[in-house]
Amino acid sequence: MKIILLIGIMILSLATVGYGASLNSTPIVNKIGATDNQSISRPDMNVQSVTLRVTGGGNVDRVTVVIENQDTINAHAYRVCAFLIAGAETSDTLGSDADCNDTPVAAIKGAAGDSQSAVINTTIDITTPTNLSDWDITVQEIS
Repeated sequence: MKIILLIGIMILSLATVGYGASLNSTPIVNKIGATDNQSISRPDMNVQSVTLRVTGGGNVDRVTVVIENQDTINAHAYRVCAFLIAGAETSDTLGSDADCNDTPVAAIKGAAGDSQSAVINTTIDITTPTNLSDWDITVQEIS
């Protein structure tokens, strides 16, 4: 009987530690799709163009991204981030938020000004743009 009690206490202890809680708190489960779930909707936009500026020295030091608002009801501004990889070089340190910029508010789709640009000056210039092997452009609707 004592062995069963000891095993039960060990299982309870491991279960609560696994949830990051203490023995005094109840584990909380995030129910995907339920009212307590945090969701981020997909922005209603289109990336029209991405332009890399190469300086006279052959370095990529700026990324310009043109975003078109596809929403026919609301105007929006967007936060655009760029991350470039060329061989062992990267345009930014992973996990930082330096290579981002916001667009001005883009008018509703079909109206004048429905396309806006975000100009991103890279934190670290890519010195070998011919070796550009990967890039990541992310867009988040901010208003």
